[in-house]
Amino acid sequence: MCVLLISCRAVALKVSRVSLNVVRSPLRHEARVLQLLQGHRAIPALLGYTRRPHFEYMAIELLGPSLRQTAKRGRALPLETVARVGEQMLSALEHLASHQIVHRDLKPDNILLCCADPARVVLVDFSIAQHFPAVVAKPAFIESDTTSPLAFPTGTPQFCSLSAHVGAAPAPQDDLESLAYVLLFLYLGDLPWHVENPWRAYPEVYTQSVMRAYAAKRALVTDSALRTISIPHEIAHLFGSASRREDHGRYMSSVARLREQFRDLAFSLGESDHDHDPLNWSPVLPPGASLPVPPPFRSDSTGSDSSGSQVLLEAQQSLRDCPPDAALRYAFDDQEPVNEYCSDDSYYETYLYTYCVVYGRRLSLTFPPDDAASLDAQLPDIADVEYLRPVYEHEDEDQGRNG
Repeated sequence: MCVLLISCRAVALKVSRVSLNVVRSPLRHEARVLQLLQGHRAIPALLGYTRRPHFEYMAIELLGPSLRQTAKRGRALPLETVARVGEQMLSALEHLASHQIVHRDLKPDNILLCCADPARVVLVDFSIAQHFPAVVAKPAFIESDTTSPLAFPTGTPQFCSLSAHVGAAPAPQDDLESLAYVLLFLYLGDLPWHVENPWRAYPEVYTQSVMRAYAAKRALVTDSALRTISIPHEIAHLFGSASRREDHGRYMSSVARLREQFRDLAFSLGESDHDHDPLNWSPVLPPGASLPVPPPFRSDSTGSDSSGSQVLLEAQQSLRDCPPDAALRYAFDDQEPVNEYCSDDSYYETYLYTYCVVYGRRLSLTFPPDDAASLDAQLPDIADVEYLRPVYEHEDEDQGRNG
């Protein structure tokens, strides 16, 4: 392995507490995925990886806030910004598919602004990403009847695909569907459904919110409800492409065509140099003809559920007569969504269906041995990690008086 020495440079250091007894540690898998994907502007630069007793570390380029932090509290983003984000993420998904990788947790929290390039956004968190040939060869998923959604689907329930909701094996189209939800979130200022935080809500309340989100997604993707919401055709085309399980060649052609559509949309809105001009993050009111931001869902006392179309219609009716500024007072949640699927501590947690305490990630969900060894040989090594306890201002004054 080559040794990378980082001096006088701020980097992002991801830390995972993991026993040395774990054979296939989660952060090493993420480092391998990033090493494989290096060279694309929407993929963070991998600067180093190392494993020490009790912890493993991965250093990547320091990035800015997430889209969740940038576009929050019910505010939408300008359509030209949505188009440019969509084009860059489609380019990233095209790059992932060319290396047979499925991200599986695409959401606003995992798309970060770039500090060095204000025209760039970056896709992060490949902790549950999968090498697609391994999934096809030895699926390690509980196949369902595709009609009963899971309480804890893979990824984040707010943005995961319909296939993830029912526990189906991952496919590249799942990332495409999640991207459509992300762009809809940016364009409308929120989504028509809300999923409760499982750590703060009663189990039945959380489960019901997941079921309602699943029903609303089905209505949006498969029913006529999509035509009742005034959204750009480019986002609507994303849903259509995601619903088709095409072979690899046709999928790549579809993504390339969608990417061109988003580039043309940005150009038509005045973004002539969208590869270099800074992205506009100024908040705007959600489109008046679009679905307004609904208040957070809470289950009713009867515990009854509604169909997906009813969820969408109730959300649309809830703010139909509100003044424009009222939409800004609604927020998805000030709490960051929880990724229920992935834990960073192998001492106390296990990964549902994909992880065991002794061996780490299941062998069928990792790279083939030869590929893993090749990627490990390319990983830059972090020579040493030292924690420095911060010294506060009052401590400096005390040391000065005592010195």
